[in-house]
Amino acid sequence: MTTPIARCFAAMLLLTLWTKAQPIPDQELPLDAAHWVFVGGDWAVADGNLVQSQPERLNRAFFAGGAWDSPVLDVRFRIRDIGSGVQAAGLILCSQDSSSGYHVHYDARNDQIILSRLLGNERLELARKRGVSIKPNQWYEARASVTDGKLEVLLDGTSMLTATDTALSGGRVGVYTSQGAVEYARVSVAGQAMELDSWRVVASWEVPREQHGAAVLETKVIAKEPGRYLGWPTVCRRRNGELLVVFSGDRDQHVCPWGKVQLVRSTDDGATWSDPVVICNTPLDDRDAGIIETRQGTLVVNWFTSLAFESSCRQRAAAGDAVARQWLLHAGTLTPDVRSQWLGYWTRRSEDGGRTWLDPVRHAGTTPHGPIELADGRLLMVGRRQANGVIEMVVEESTDDARSWQVVATIPQNPDDDPNEYYEPHLVEATDGTLVAMFRFHYRTGPKQSRALEGCYLRQAESHDGGRTWTTAHPTPLLGYPPHLLRLRDDRLLCVWGRRLPPFGEYACLSSDNGQTWEADHQIRLAAALDGDLGYPASAELADGRILTVYYQIDQPGEKTSLLGTFWRPMPIP
Repeated sequence: MTTPIARCFAAMLLLTLWTKAQPIPDQELPLDAAHWVFVGGDWAVADGNLVQSQPERLNRAFFAGGAWDSPVLDVRFRIRDIGSGVQAAGLILCSQDSSSGYHVHYDARNDQIILSRLLGNERLELARKRGVSIKPNQWYEARASVTDGKLEVLLDGTSMLTATDTALSGGRVGVYTSQGAVEYARVSVAGQAMELDSWRVVASWEVPREQHGAAVLETKVIAKEPGRYLGWPTVCRRRNGELLVVFSGDRDQHVCPWGKVQLVRSTDDGATWSDPVVICNTPLDDRDAGIIETRQGTLVVNWFTSLAFESSCRQRAAAGDAVARQWLLHAGTLTPDVRSQWLGYWTRRSEDGGRTWLDPVRHAGTTPHGPIELADGRLLMVGRRQANGVIEMVVEESTDDARSWQVVATIPQNPDDDPNEYYEPHLVEATDGTLVAMFRFHYRTGPKQSRALEGCYLRQAESHDGGRTWTTAHPTPLLGYPPHLLRLRDDRLLCVWGRRLPPFGEYACLSSDNGQTWEADHQIRLAAALDGDLGYPASAELADGRILTVYYQIDQPGEKTSLLGTFWRPMPIP
């Protein structure tokens, strides 16, 4: 027999359990700029919808008006048929800051949905479903939920993915776009309201300071041109201690007609930098600049010219794109003689520290970071060229201080690889005389032979006779591209490269055995990044043993790319 108090207590308990079991009603979120934090992209409110119109990069919007535990996020979206990327819409749940959360990726280009978890920009794929038709210009209803470690993803009311993960249970919600322009007509959330101690936009480059084998000391802007796009730098340290960085600057975007080779310099170990000066400006797009100083004190800059902008500007101009119309007008001024005169791969010399520059000299293959000087005084570079319809990794030397170049070898590619997918090599001379060359490699898979970034490991080949003969290229454990190689004063080899899939950023790895093996289990993350438009890092060793690695990526959300530099120090050899 129960007492009244016991019956009352039982009723209260049942009421509590019943209350907890009830779903919290949907809260439709206001789609106005005042309630959202935008990280990248061109976000606006149009006709009551939240619209991101830039078909490039990863662009995110986080709702700033609350946070939810065990959230259920419902979103109505439409992907616009703009751009050549993956054209993806996305949902974000349980965000603790801008670098964390569960991401649901609705990919129209590759007909797939991907569920991932990000923590500190470290990405872990939890589930993927292929063969899901997501068409541009069509409205879809998307839902994602997190409940007691169980995650579920739906599209138009049909369950698509499930996963189990307990790393995150609550936080802010949001939406994103990846290489696509997307319109969001409704965003609503259900769940238990929660207090979030802090939420912040993580600096685009922020990484742990102390890492295995290295200390990351400081990251700073090397060059920024407001409203313009900068890319593909190389740094060198002259014998007088001056630092020089060359790059392609004053651009509209990644591919455009206006690129110029520009140079900045520092006389105080990178503490301050000069304004950019133009050193090469042909009628074509000038891209991917490299630089070295030879023993004779000569500066040698390399770059290549391109007409790649023409392939897209006609269609875009016809669709009313004003920028593309300007490109098309410029293309019309490029006569066949001008194209023949300037299209190709070039080096240029300066004998007065870069104040003036001599006439350009052609060479056979393209390489973003240029030649190196060997112990015997020769200049050597590895480049990519097309010969008789076949892609080759070609080795060129100069014995006259870069006044001329001669092809001396080609490097055999791995027979298991598609030779057309080798790009952007660089090389270094090890202390025992071994030459180590590395190559960017594109791994492709699936019926559309799409580039699969998770398989794009650097390739490597070696020469033991000064570059006359080479081993067959073989895979390395280093994921990303392209490489820049440097021998440090303690004779270790340093490789730096960019990673264009999450976790985005700039990476480094050391070898203590002349490139036979790489310390892949102890890669150094030099900088994080907001998206995959990044990289081409290059390094110089300063007098005090610090390394300066220079690269391009977005500095602040909403900006175009800039040049950044990370100062870091590798730990001494035990």
